[in-house]
This record gives sequence, C-alpha cells and structure tokens, in this order.
Amino acid sequence: MRVIASVSPLDSQIVSTGLAEASKSQHDDLRLAALDVLSLIPGAYAQGAIADIAFSDSESEEMRLAAFVALSSSARRYGNTLGEERVQRLGVIAFDEPDLTLRTAAGKALGALNLTAANVGDVVLRYRSR
Repeated sequence: MRVIASVSPLDSQIVSTGLAEASKSQHDDLRLAALDVLSLIPGAYAQGAIADIAFSDSESEEMRLAAFVALSSSARRYGNTLGEERVQRLGVIAFDEPDLTLRTAAGKALGALNLTAANVGDVVLRYRSR
C-alpha cells in the first residue's frame, strides 16, 4: 500500500523549487527523477518547471520527451496550470516542431491539458495568424 502524506501549498512550493533546481542538474538520472516527481506536485510552479525543460531547444531529445510525458501526467492529474503564454508555446511546438517524435509528445501534452473549446480556439487562431 502506498501512502502519500498531505502537503500544504507552502510545502509544495518549497519541494517544487528544490525539484526544479534538481531538474537542471548535470546528471540525467537525477533530472529524469525530478521530472517524474514534479509531475506529482500540484501547481503552476511545478508544471511550469516541467514545461521549461520540454520547450527548451538546448535540451536533448530524450530529456524533452521525458518532460512532455511528465507534463502530460501532471495535466491529467491537475488540469492546466501553465498559463496562457506557455499554452501558446506548447501549441506552436505541437503544430510546428520538425521532429515528429517531439511534435507528437507535445500534441499529447496539449491534449492532456483538456482545454476548453475557447482555449483551443485561441491556440489555433493564434497559430494560424502567425
């Protein structure tokens, strides 16, 4: 049986901050583990830290894929806490990323956000008006 202790919003912010720093480590195993744990923490800070790695062109494909999976997982648990700017960025990656594997992972993350029809319309219209 797995027991998860209750975490206050303040505690989750502290944990998220530490994990976000760990996700910038030079050790890929630590970074991947940090992404997995960040996906379990509610809130915009945790989801944003995951998204920052997923969106970064300077990251390896493996790390970006892991981040998109973690972002999808977080979104399924807690919904969209990314904010409009990051949702737009995710939409651009989902539509325009030249690497099919990354584009597909971004599309899955976008779908996991479960956006309202109005939000989806905004993403599509802003994408098309570029």
